[in-house]
Amino acid sequence: MSASETIGDGRIVQGAKVWDLPTRLMHWALVVSIGVCWWTGINDQLEYHLYSGYVALWIVLMRLYWGLVGSSTARFVNFVRGPRAVLDYARTLHRRDTPHIHGHNALG
Repeated sequence: MSASETIGDGRIVQGAKVWDLPTRLMHWALVVSIGVCWWTGINDQLEYHLYSGYVALWIVLMRLYWGLVGSSTARFVNFVRGPRAVLDYARTLHRRDTPHIHGHNALG
């Protein structure tokens, strides 16, 4: 996903990359595999349904791996927050002055 990013001197950079290519590919491949799971399940194509389920499982496992060793924006330690951070962030939503976060915010 591309986004606007404010850099140190206040300038806004358009088109800053938020997630790396492997993360993007895994997310879209998961969307496609779940769609195939749904379609094959409705149309009684159970052999393909099973294969697409394995593909979805493999993608989730690869994403878990990539969340541990991948690029800085893909790592879980950079966007998974504790309950206190989530509540603190949620309290700022009504003021509409929440801090800009590159990637997932605490609620995400």
